[in-house]
Amino acid sequence: MAGSKIMKFDNIYSVLLLVVVIPLLATSVVSAQTQQADGTAKPTLTIGTKSAPPFSMINEKGQWYGISIDLMKAIAIKLNVDLEFTEKSLGELITGVEGGELDASIAAISITPEREEVIDFTHQYFGSGLAIVTPERYQPGWKSMLKALISPQFLATIFLLCCVLSFVGVIIWVLESKRNSSQFSESPTKGIGNGFWFAAVTMTTVGYGDKAPITFPGRVVSVIWMFAALILTAFLTAQLTTILTAQQAENVVTGVEDLPKARVGYLVNASSKRYFDENGITANSFDSVSAGFEAISNEQIDAFVHDQPLLRYMANRADENFLVLPEMFDPQSYAIVVGQDSSLREVINVALLEILTSDEWVAIKKRYLGS
Repeated sequence: MAGSKIMKFDNIYSVLLLVVVIPLLATSVVSAQTQQADGTAKPTLTIGTKSAPPFSMINEKGQWYGISIDLMKAIAIKLNVDLEFTEKSLGELITGVEGGELDASIAAISITPEREEVIDFTHQYFGSGLAIVTPERYQPGWKSMLKALISPQFLATIFLLCCVLSFVGVIIWVLESKRNSSQFSESPTKGIGNGFWFAAVTMTTVGYGDKAPITFPGRVVSVIWMFAALILTAFLTAQLTTILTAQQAENVVTGVEDLPKARVGYLVNASSKRYFDENGITANSFDSVSAGFEAISNEQIDAFVHDQPLLRYMANRADENFLVLPEMFDPQSYAIVVGQDSSLREVINVALLEILTSDEWVAIKKRYLGS
């Protein structure tokens, strides 16, 4: 009977231990972790950010992660502070710091003269630039080949070649018609035709031998034409290959030079807007990068311009095929936004430089960008 009471007492004690004591101890441990050595609570910095993969992203649990976020967390450890991330639009990341609502902002925020007028930046931590993403529409086949063969570029190249052959044919006819009229008729129509034929078979290295100059000037011109034809053939081959490839790809935008004549999009309030304004290019603004990709899929625009790392990250994870052109232009530098004359700038810079020269920064980049 006494043993039964002891067992009941032990059970009650165990329940009290699980329900009351352990949670209190856990709370004490968490509280101790958020306190400094002198017993005072750690200061908390309110950090603005936005979705900008792979620099700043949010998971299903509402936790922020990414290159910029992990960097900011590493800085917080060095400064012995806590962080509270709050999602804002790109414009609010600047105005929030300017108005004091945010202590700092971090994502993929480029340093620009316009922003520098109202806020301040830390040292840069990532170098990038603008790039162009287009739909990947490579469609090889006889239809695209036929389209290429009747394209204005192809026909213009053939016309130019005929002009060159006619020019060489006229010269050969003038030099040979008097002494070699059996092969190059004195009749202008027939004689120039003979010269055109000779120039063509010589250029293609067919060399039937039915037409051959016998005069010294004619042979000198022929030798010069033989060597010139080798260079011309290589040029024409490259030119025609480019035309055929471009027709098969069927992309309106193949480089920066095509932007003025295409339907282009950019992220609203992003630094890319300055590039369009400076170059007088009309473009459509979108509220997010994903909206720009969707507009490409729906054929509302031909291309979207934004920071290269973000475009590559989005394109690699898209369900459809997108092509990020290899050309990068208008170099950008990412930095942390702080208030003008903010005391945070100097201490963040010190911690930032320490991290950027450490293996920790290499590990952060490798985590999201690979080796």
